[in-house]
Amino acid sequence: LNIYDSLADDWISILKCDEFPNANLFEPLFRITAINLMAYFIEINSKKMNMHLKNPIVFDLTNGTNKQMREEGKKYLNMLRDDANRAVRKFVRDRLRIDDQWNQALQYKDLEKARKIIKKSFSFNKMEKLDDVRTAAELEDGMAKLAIDRAKNNIYKYLMPFARNSGFATARLGIGTWLAIDDSSLFALVLANVHKPTELREFLAILYNRYGIVIGPREACEAFGRIQVERYKNNLTALESRLADLALSERLSDDCAFVINPYR
Repeated sequence: LNIYDSLADDWISILKCDEFPNANLFEPLFRITAINLMAYFIEINSKKMNMHLKNPIVFDLTNGTNKQMREEGKKYLNMLRDDANRAVRKFVRDRLRIDDQWNQALQYKDLEKARKIIKKSFSFNKMEKLDDVRTAAELEDGMAKLAIDRAKNNIYKYLMPFARNSGFATARLGIGTWLAIDDSSLFALVLANVHKPTELREFLAILYNRYGIVIGPREACEAFGRIQVERYKNNLTALESRLADLALSERLSDDCAFVINPYR
């Protein structure tokens, strides 16, 4: 997958920041690995569901102060998680439906034969968990539910704490969890993607093309078509303000701001 090359390129870019202290390298490497993993999950889910367009990663940069952007971040985090469950269901269904024996079991309502195929197709040795199933069709649904509800290797359950702990989501009591970028993760994105002073709009285009990240109005229009862009304009203003606070940007005129990597 192209995502593997993208991750390697990001690692190399960060390691080429000669002025950055070696003792502190783990932090940006871990953060940039996390966003690549999120992009990987999205790509795998999209391929499995034969989606023509991948869902974007919509980040709120306003620290939750813009309610509309906060709700966008929440909506797309939940969407990414739900896609993982839909991909699992489709995987189970496709794995079984390509087997003529399974289709015969469905047609003739042969439950015992269906159980044997389930066991063989998924190397599943806990058939007692499906003892209450009465038909082959219910067996397919039951297997998909077991796969979705399992404790390990569960992207739906994993994605929210993963994003939060790696700095790409935030949570507040009474509001919930939504996609956002903390300062350390924003810093890692700059280290990995800015090799020379880069115009702010170009930087946003790089993030969109490499990871599917949507922050500003231009990328929002490209991802969603005709939308109300005011919330994304506010988001872009918040991004520039945060970059300036981190000494990662410089505005040369009213129309021209540059993102700067001070370690290259």
